[in-house]
Amino acid sequence: KEKAFIAELKEKFSEREYKEITRLRWMYLVREMLPMKEKRIWMISDKMSRGDDNGEAFFRYMNSSRHIRKKVKSYYLMDKNSADYARLKKTGRIVQYNSFKHKWLSLVCEYHFIAYANDAVTKPLLKYNDCFKDVMKREWIVFLQHGPTQNNISSALNKYNQNFKAIVTINESERNSFLEYNYFYRNEQIKLAGFPRYDYLKNAE
Repeated sequence: KEKAFIAELKEKFSEREYKEITRLRWMYLVREMLPMKEKRIWMISDKMSRGDDNGEAFFRYMNSSRHIRKKVKSYYLMDKNSADYARLKKTGRIVQYNSFKHKWLSLVCEYHFIAYANDAVTKPLLKYNDCFKDVMKREWIVFLQHGPTQNNISSALNKYNQNFKAIVTINESERNSFLEYNYFYRNEQIKLAGFPRYDYLKNAE
């Protein structure tokens, strides 16, 4: 069955794309057949072009705790041409957007914590996405947001468009709005936890 599926792909993609897709699929299938004991893998991101948002704050927290680092491998996803790339590389593991490693981690990571819900992060395999529908996790993205949600944006963020594992909110009013409007998430999926970047605010007085 797998060989027949792979043969069909050869007709749809260039030689380079075909090789990348088949390499990813075989690596994934071998990993599933021969499970190895390894740390949990979490991917984290803000915009691909810059850090300095909830994703970076969470990434800094993940790497500040030796206890967490023993259990979880965290990777921060961004464009290698970003002005923040070198700075964040000093904090922990960085993975370049749209690299082979980015695509591989998208298949095997337990969660991806995102501040921005766009195709760059919610459809990590880009034009390959349809080739991996059978192996991609259904609920694996946690939406950290990048600011409080004030309006009804359920048409963009509802479960049938995004299917987030969880959505992080900052107060009861915001949390209730995600439950009242047609987002279609379960009560336990809307978390009242505050934004990670707020932990780095300081009183200047």
